[in-house]
Amino acid sequence: MLKVMIVDNESAIRKGLVHCIHWGDLGCEIAAQADDGMMALERIPVIQPNIVISDIRMPGMDGLELAEIIARDHPGIKVIILTGYPDFAYAQRAIQYHVVDFVLKPMTVENLTNAIEKAKAAIAEDRSSQDLQEKLSTTSARNMELQQSMLLHDLVHRVACSQLYVLNRLAQLKMDLHSYFVLKLYITSLSEETLTDEEYSEYLNQSQEILSDCLSSYPHYYIARGTQDCFVVICAAGEAPITALCREAVNIVGSLAHFLLFIGISNCNDNPINLADAADEAAQAVRFTVFTPDHPVTHFAELSSFPQQLTDEIFEMLSALKSAMELRNPADTEQLLDCIFAYADSSKLPPDTVRNICVYIHQFGMELQFPGMAGHSLEGGSISSLKRIMETNSIAEMESCTRALVQQTQDMAQSSAASADHIVSSVQTYISAHYGEQLSLDQLAQQFYLSSSYLSRLFKRETGTTLTTYLQNVRIEAAKNLLRTTALKSYEVAERVGINDPVYFSRIFKKITGLKPKDYRHSVQNESSV
Repeated sequence: MLKVMIVDNESAIRKGLVHCIHWGDLGCEIAAQADDGMMALERIPVIQPNIVISDIRMPGMDGLELAEIIARDHPGIKVIILTGYPDFAYAQRAIQYHVVDFVLKPMTVENLTNAIEKAKAAIAEDRSSQDLQEKLSTTSARNMELQQSMLLHDLVHRVACSQLYVLNRLAQLKMDLHSYFVLKLYITSLSEETLTDEEYSEYLNQSQEILSDCLSSYPHYYIARGTQDCFVVICAAGEAPITALCREAVNIVGSLAHFLLFIGISNCNDNPINLADAADEAAQAVRFTVFTPDHPVTHFAELSSFPQQLTDEIFEMLSALKSAMELRNPADTEQLLDCIFAYADSSKLPPDTVRNICVYIHQFGMELQFPGMAGHSLEGGSISSLKRIMETNSIAEMESCTRALVQQTQDMAQSSAASADHIVSSVQTYISAHYGEQLSLDQLAQQFYLSSSYLSRLFKRETGTTLTTYLQNVRIEAAKNLLRTTALKSYEVAERVGINDPVYFSRIFKKITGLKPKDYRHSVQNESSV
């Protein structure tokens, strides 16, 4: 409804205007009345009328003076003037002040209604124009973002561009890359469970939104790559706390417990032509974070002594070695060790680089806490091996110590009295008793003194399903029972089964059962009533 204010010093005229028109039929309502122009001006900011109907002659301030001030200070308000004096000079001033219409006294309902319709048409035109301007503004902003993203994409992928062209385009697109960092974001599933491209895209968008909140003080631009990763260019000086802000974003994502976020950070750069090199630094850093998930944010400067000389092949072999050790596969483990040290020899890697490779393999042995290791001398032996690796410059001795450590790790795993099926059975029993708590893969691994990656692989190998999926199925079965047997609301059921996010609960419930929780309850009630 449009708000109408009536301004006239005669009470009888004001009352007549209120009652002679069916305002509701015109889509209007009388929002206020005023005795004169001064009172009207005082009330306009509060009432915010759309239409002001004012007498032209009033004491203190006449209608045209009021129209002049409204036109200047409240241009969106449409003014209708009531007058008993048809005067050309009045009409000229009224046009100047954007008065919608003159209504001559004595007024008729028809004349006043026509004036109101003119005012409504003018308001509709203004709103249409405003909507168009907003749409054009939004389109222009999106077009600007698209062009910015396209330029950055070309620079990251080394599309040939002259420095003059790049600088001109940056100026045209209002981008300041005199000092910047490049980030690479990479997301992955919490466990062995395979996610769809749509789920990855959704999680990547969530990560971008969270990171944008953390980086709100700095202009930044996203460069799309795939469903699991993207680049980010941040306009910031070298002393900016980019690493701390990225860690904050990763911690927030971690609290969601649906996926993992890794971030690699380049060195600070001052030349936009070097954007591709900075992106390579970020990619190299994030590759390191994925390889060591306990360190989810890595700055390229931290890698100066190790990964610069480490190729993709070494990273892949180290990852495969870790998997082979977790799965207690001696043949694959030995073969991968042979490949790693043969590669180091053929590539003439210096002792410092080989030492770092051995240190990471040593960390595998420490992280893989297989059942039955407690009470063994792995810790003391591994410390002795690590000390020898750190002190020697002999690559052969580093290799010997590393092989001995890996063999010791495997021997202890194989001599463990606890069988794999006993471990899985114990985990399943624990989940049945504690599914209503905030369980996660990491918490379950700690409960049974295992590494999370080992427990995940072991559970999948023994049961054919991921631990995360198993936990979800147990919770959904419990939720189905609560929906059948109680009057608890959906969010209360979610909390009872250990899922604090009702939206996530509803999505998982429908994914597993094919129905939303409330629809499932209705279907059960309908079946029981038949």
